Amino acid sequence: MLIKLVLAVALVLTASCSATPAPSTSPGPPKPFEPSKWVKSALTIPIPVGPDWQEAGWDGGLLMAAVGFEAPAGSLDEVATSKDGHDWRASTPVRMTLLGCEGRIVAGYGTAAYLVGWTSQGPTVRRTEDGERWETIPLGLGDLKVRSPLDLWVTVAAGPRGVIVVGTDSFTPPHYQGVYVWYSPDGRSFGGPVRVSGPQPVVVAQGTPEGFLLGMSDNAGSMLLSSEDGVH
Repeated sequence: MLIKLVLAVALVLTASCSATPAPSTSPGPPKPFEPSKWVKSALTIPIPVGPDWQEAGWDGGLLMAAVGFEAPAGSLDEVATSKDGHDWRASTPVRMTLLGCEGRIVAGYGTAAYLVGWTSQGPTVRRTEDGERWETIPLGLGDLKVRSPLDLWVTVAAGPRGVIVVGTDSFTPPHYQGVYVWYSPDGRSFGGPVRVSGPQPVVVAQGTPEGFLLGMSDNAGSMLLSSEDGVH
């Protein structure tokens, strides 16, 4: 009698388990592709766009700066920032002249944006997190003789490994056949300059997840270098 009872309970349990549907592992039909939509910005003030202006973005917004020693005619000062791409404000750091360049004088990554210029302290990086307040970071020159903003062409790049500023002599012929590299792991203080020999006068720099890329080119040829730490 006990055996029959056990068999009956087993049969009931087996029937109830088999009646329960197995959970579905199918991901279901894919969602249809929806292309990104561009929306026209209702700008609060006209924004000049063209070869005389450079742009950079960071987590805090957007930065625009005029390239060269004087801002082109327009409604803005030499530097403008925006938190959302709609509302813009003039934000030129006081007592700063923008440097001429063959590359970029603005860069942005993560929590900060950077602007390279000239102050009474010489070549200087200005750093901002909110687009309004600027931190002043002079670049140490070592034995490099730079007496005016006309002496140095610059470009700046930022990425997850930090920030580099690359300078070249604007003299003809150059005092040094190569570039000077200032590196900062956090964008707050820079070492250097480190000398890197190579072609001139076209120089480009880019921050990457692995470090930095540095390209140099002249009529004789081109060279592309990579660095994990912005120094070696």
